Amino acid sequence: MKGNNSEVNNLFHIHGSNDKTFPISKIKNPIVIKDGSHFMTHSKADEVSEEINKIISLA
Repeated sequence: MKGNNSEVNNLFHIHGSNDKTFPISKIKNPIVIKDGSHFMTHSKADEVSEEINKIISLA
């Protein structure tokens, strides 16, 4: 199966600047959580939640 390289509209990617599992250099236009790691949904929950609330308010 070949990969799908088409663009997706209305996609928001929240990503930690210190994620070693999925390096930020591979992510296109992320919303960056400073010093966030792969575990940031726990360690930086307030910051992640704030970004999600910003996205929801755009709807």
